[in-house]
Amino acid sequence: MTVFKLAFLLCLAGTLSFCTVDEERLLIDQIRTKLWMVEQLTQNREETCNRGQPTPPQRQSSSGGIVYVRWGNTECPEADGTERVYSGFIGGSHYGDKGGATNYLCLPKEPQWAKFTNGTTGEALIHGAEYEDNTGRAKGMFGKTMDDNDPPCAVCHSTSRGSQLMIPARTTCADGWTLEYMGYLMTGRKTHAISNEYVCVDKDMVIIPGTAPNNDNAVLLYLVEAKCGGTMTCPPYVEGREIACVVCTK
Repeated sequence: MTVFKLAFLLCLAGTLSFCTVDEERLLIDQIRTKLWMVEQLTQNREETCNRGQPTPPQRQSSSGGIVYVRWGNTECPEADGTERVYSGFIGGSHYGDKGGATNYLCLPKEPQWAKFTNGTTGEALIHGAEYEDNTGRAKGMFGKTMDDNDPPCAVCHSTSRGSQLMIPARTTCADGWTLEYMGYLMTGRKTHAISNEYVCVDKDMVIIPGTAPNNDNAVLLYLVEAKCGGTMTCPPYVEGREIACVVCTK
């Protein structure tokens, strides 16, 4: 240790009376200069070590949004920021099954197979759906025959909105919500063995292009009617009227 460094340490410790205030300030300034030089050397060394290293990939921000199914149509609504992911056909459990799934699925037109075995065990099955209109009421409402025809579906992505809601018995959305589409509630028949969920089928319901009525009688979709009683008071509800619905996003 040099005499200068020793004197500096003693000055800082306050043990040398001959160390003036000006000398202390001078020594402190010199130390600060040394520290700055060390910091610069360290920074230059890090830059040298990192030179030539690949730049880490930047995380891409998610576009967000929500996904929903437009039942009964092959296209997605022309709402702002809504795009089609894929289109297909409605599938579900056979109306005569006592078990199985209660929900409907939008199956893609072109499946991809993973591991599989050929042959049917009959333990758990999924079938294609069809509209049912035994009374002809749907034909009168929509101006076309829907009975025994195959219903399509489309999976839609609303990129600019983060919440989705299906409202039964309404034809408009709440304030501040965007109407994706309006339709009618449909589900399985009440006397069938299997129970099904309610889905909002597009009011502009179409059939799968290139198909014809087939009457497979597997997964059957019926219009839902109001039944007065209990909390469903009439009016404002009317017995026997078909229940409308809307799909809204925000």
